[in-house]
Amino acid sequence: MKRILTKIIIAWIISFSIIIVCENCNNSKIVEAKTTKNVTGTRIMNLKQKIDGKKYYIGCNIKKCNLHNGDVKYSEKPCSAGSDLNNVYVQKEGKNGKMYWKTLRELNFVSMQGGCISKDILMISFVDKGRNKKGDLTALVKIDIKNNEVVEVNMVKGASELNIDTLGHSNDFTYFDGKYYGAWYQENGKEDYSNKIGTIKEELEDIGKVGELKDKNGAAVFGIAVFDNANKIFAMGIRKSVEENGKQKLKRYIATYKANKKGKKIEYAQQGKLINLKKNNDYNVPQCMEIYNKKIYLIKYFHSGKKKTKNIKKIEKRVKYKNNIVEVYDFKGNLKKEYIIKNPTKTYYNKSFITSTGKVKNLKKDMLLKQYKWEIESLIHYKKNTFYYTMYKPSSKNIGKQAYLYKVNLK
Repeated sequence: MKRILTKIIIAWIISFSIIIVCENCNNSKIVEAKTTKNVTGTRIMNLKQKIDGKKYYIGCNIKKCNLHNGDVKYSEKPCSAGSDLNNVYVQKEGKNGKMYWKTLRELNFVSMQGGCISKDILMISFVDKGRNKKGDLTALVKIDIKNNEVVEVNMVKGASELNIDTLGHSNDFTYFDGKYYGAWYQENGKEDYSNKIGTIKEELEDIGKVGELKDKNGAAVFGIAVFDNANKIFAMGIRKSVEENGKQKLKRYIATYKANKKGKKIEYAQQGKLINLKKNNDYNVPQCMEIYNKKIYLIKYFHSGKKKTKNIKKIEKRVKYKNNIVEVYDFKGNLKKEYIIKNPTKTYYNKSFITSTGKVKNLKKDMLLKQYKWEIESLIHYKKNTFYYTMYKPSSKNIGKQAYLYKVNLK
């Protein structure tokens, strides 16, 4: 009797285990990483730029700062709040032929996009997203990261200056074989985005070679990186609308693409899919990507959308002060690591006042930043485990838009 009872118990345990395993298989839509780390980047506080032949510190955008609360956003000495990338200056020619300087903010470059690196020169991009009558413009800012200095700024419009057959703004960049490759939206603000991939030389004088994604209808490229140097194959992050059971659904995946020449036309044909991006409840929007050491580094952030459901409110609490994540995949599509990158915590500003004795006293005051929703707009590998990234606060409330440069070690 004991033997029979033992066999029944063993059989019941095995059956229950099989049910559990099957249940886990069926519910494996959300992929778990092997390790998840919370990391804090190091902000590059002060950047310089040569204006009219003299080097100055790029200023902050804190209204209470006594150095930069006026129209001039540069100074001979740095302020405690550090450099806001929106205050990078651009030299332009006026109608009277005279040259003048304006910040990116003054020229309505209100959004940040992707970037890449060539040796020690980091390139990041800003766009004006439809605020120019002739089409979206892109400002390409080059920074010497060894000397923390802005060395060049170019404002470009796809069709006329780069010979890219589009007026769309840039989305992400990568550097390969002496050229910058950019993914460009054909037109901003439409549901049926299409993209073109254009090559850009460092001097921005090359005729951009335009390639259309072969499956471009309803697709948008949110990231681009070099996948195979020898065979000139790129990996691209694709956001595409597809029809399933009579309904349109948004699919996100990473695939490889290679340029095929057909006369003067170039098409980027898909070679194969690397990753069908699974659902991540907390971080739901892919932003940009990078490849290093045969790993794909995918930046995602949490976007609450317009409807604030109970579930959305719960997620907002979970991701408070840490709105961005780096998901690390191998080339087989396995999620290996996650790095949750914390928001900037606070900044400082200089405040001066006159004492009762008539002396000027300077105070260093702090201002909290971690409560805002920050977005990482580009992740760029530099050397070994060092990455640079840009942290952007899109909201214009309270302290206005902020854009900072960071570096971080992702081991």
